[in-house]
Amino acid sequence: MRSWIAATLGVALGASLGLATYDAVVVGARGRLDLPSLAGLWLASLGTAAVLAILPAVALGALACARLAGEAPSDWARRAVRGLGAREIVGASIGVSIWAALVGGASFAFAESMRTDSLRLTAVSLVAVAALPIGWLCGAAAGAVAGRRLSSRAALAIPGLVVAGLVAVAATRGETLTLLGPDATISPAIALALGAAGLVVGARGSRRVRIVIAAAIVLACASLLLPRSPDLAAALAFDAPNASVLGAILPTADEAKSPVRPSPPPQPFRLGPGAELRRRSNVVLVTVDSLRPDHVGCYGYRRATTPNIDALARRSVRFERAWAQGSSTRFSVPSFMTSRYMSQLAMRGRAVLPQNTTLAEVLQGAGFRTAGLMATTERGTGPGVGQGFESFRHSLNLRGEHPDRSITDDAIAILEEPGDRLLFLWVHYYDPHSPFVAPEGAPSFGTGEADRYDSEIWSADREVGRLVGAVDRQFGPDGAVIILTGDHGEAFGEHGKVGHSGQLHEELLRVPLLARVPGARAAVSTMPAALLDIMPTVLDLAGALPSPPLRLEGRSLLPQIAGGSPDRSRLVFEELRFGKASARGMTAVHSGRHHLIVDAATSSVELFDLGRDPLEQRPLGLRGPAAATAERMRRSVLALRARIDEGPRP
Repeated sequence: MRSWIAATLGVALGASLGLATYDAVVVGARGRLDLPSLAGLWLASLGTAAVLAILPAVALGALACARLAGEAPSDWARRAVRGLGAREIVGASIGVSIWAALVGGASFAFAESMRTDSLRLTAVSLVAVAALPIGWLCGAAAGAVAGRRLSSRAALAIPGLVVAGLVAVAATRGETLTLLGPDATISPAIALALGAAGLVVGARGSRRVRIVIAAAIVLACASLLLPRSPDLAAALAFDAPNASVLGAILPTADEAKSPVRPSPPPQPFRLGPGAELRRRSNVVLVTVDSLRPDHVGCYGYRRATTPNIDALARRSVRFERAWAQGSSTRFSVPSFMTSRYMSQLAMRGRAVLPQNTTLAEVLQGAGFRTAGLMATTERGTGPGVGQGFESFRHSLNLRGEHPDRSITDDAIAILEEPGDRLLFLWVHYYDPHSPFVAPEGAPSFGTGEADRYDSEIWSADREVGRLVGAVDRQFGPDGAVIILTGDHGEAFGEHGKVGHSGQLHEELLRVPLLARVPGARAAVSTMPAALLDIMPTVLDLAGALPSPPLRLEGRSLLPQIAGGSPDRSRLVFEELRFGKASARGMTAVHSGRHHLIVDAATSSVELFDLGRDPLEQRPLGLRGPAAATAERMRRSVLALRARIDEGPRP
């Protein structure tokens, strides 16, 4: 067997063993699987990691391993630099650097488009392995310049330093470490270290050693064909940091189940019950970025983070159980501004295209003056969400200062503008989005991330108080509808990360939702609600019918605001995917007290009982009654996905 082929397979096997073992340790620490199932997870993860590692390892072997069997890289570099090969070594260095940049860039772009944490993590690990040839070339060139022989082992130490430096820079200047937690450094480090060790063994080992390596790779890939129980499939899809990436190629126990018919489409929007509250009123929509309800006083939080929001709640209908349709601004905002799932929208990259119809467009057509103020960048919300606003401004302060106060100042100026048309004003506050920095004048709740997050909530609440006061001064206490919510939640390590996006757990999806409506009594509604409901609720309150009629995915909450009986059987769906093109990603559904998350590629599921486990730390075993509940909810998700994938785009 050629030495560079053996070295390539050695890299793949070494990295695979490390990544599979790390997956098993992570899943085992959560106590989810028994020992035999954990061994099965290790085998499946090993096969998945082998497929992943072979991709960069092939290029690695071809570019950098051909000479390792017979001579040190420094000897090759010295001859190239001193002889006629100087151009070749410089060209190779540039070529390998470009190749590694393309591999890393493509991996991160793919991860960004899917917005799943496992893809981000695998991108980091792939970049770590792909960076090995850069390190070898650097070591070889250094040895040639110094005029000294640089052993192959010494050369192999250099890429570790290079990659460690790159990871450190990414962790301190980007969001990788925040999003992924320790996985972002541990997993790539293991892949790099064991991949390098495997290269040395493969390149310098005996023929028998090389045959063993090749056989191990074949057996590892063959392990993908082993049958898996539903619990093991779920652990692979949701808990294993690396193995979940290639879930689409793994056989599942659910593949033989009958296909699901698409769910029926919603009826065209029309005005419903609650006519006594339907009047021509000004409408103010307030969204607070990353606001978790369990950090809000009126939802039972012990700290005094939200005195003004609490005061608003005492005059509002408060929805106890409301969820965003995505776990980041990019997914949530376009969805609730159109009352459609993100995968249904006409998009170009991040941009929401003009053929989508927004809430502001319908209200503008009904005679409203429309204005929007966003304390974030256009990239954060996605271009196009400002459709229908006569005035729409983004104002994120790139110096790191908090722009929320200036946003309120601008909002008050808009409220005070003379005019005889009703106003629809949307104000989006950026605090308490990460990074968490206690604003000036905010109380200190401590030094931890959650403590500083609370200080930022207090700051945003202060601005909400100023805004509500200005609305009441301008229009009177019964002159405007005020709706307040968050665009998504925030994670603080409940499932291995700090921040948002990339997952569909409760801490990222549940949001506060308040509706202060003239003529309505303050109350608490236990009916499941969705941010998709904002658009039909506002249109219902305003008596504004879209023309032509629209099929909105949300439902009007006006009957509940008027005191009607809640529909506790309602299903609320969430997703982390883009249209038909996204075979990967996740979809989730809330049904009563249960929350089900479905992996789009494998239909593996994770089921939680929110009554007993509100933080989703103990997924239910998929046996007995839980299995029936999971299957019923899974089929509802598949039916929705089938309707979306087969249905028309705007």
